[in-house]
Amino acid sequence: FTAVIEDGAVHLHWRSENETNHAGFNVWRSNYKNKDFAKINQDMLVSGNQHSSGVDYDFFDRPEAPAIYYYKLEDISLDGASCFSDVIHVDWTTMAVSAKTTPAFQLYPNYPNPFNAQTTIRYELPRSAHVVLTILDARGRIIRRLVNQNQPAGTYSVVWSGKDEAGEEITSGLYFYQLRAGDLHCVHKMTLLK
Repeated sequence: FTAVIEDGAVHLHWRSENETNHAGFNVWRSNYKNKDFAKINQDMLVSGNQHSSGVDYDFFDRPEAPAIYYYKLEDISLDGASCFSDVIHVDWTTMAVSAKTTPAFQLYPNYPNPFNAQTTIRYELPRSAHVVLTILDARGRIIRRLVNQNQPAGTYSVVWSGKDEAGEEITSGLYFYQLRAGDLHCVHKMTLLK
């Protein structure tokens, strides 16, 4: 997720990893880094297809008043779960990008989904954090904690074999996987079929 000022507008650009189980994106803006964000796109930004490969997106914002503006990107899946990128900011008073962008916090859709024997959960950390990756049942009860440790920035993959903390196989059904990394948080749905 990057920002460039060109032709009197803030040009926001990002690329999705894939479009499978992907509903679309929303762009949020604020005058503050951690509060008062408002969605600035009228309609959800969609590619129109369920691509298995990534898609490039562009959004142009033309703020009216000179100020420092903060932007974040909301990624929404077909099941309604959403995740936010890290915040980037632009100094519109001098019309220059005044922040270095970092890789986004991202929890990717598990694959395969639905799954039988096992599924892979991938995530990306923009900075070092204490990471907790938890499997929850439909009632929100903890089934299994897959990760509970400090991790440096980077991309990670974890395989879950459909077993609980005691190593017992769980029943078919709807489950959630929840990623917490410092103050960042994201949840997705998955289905176990036996």
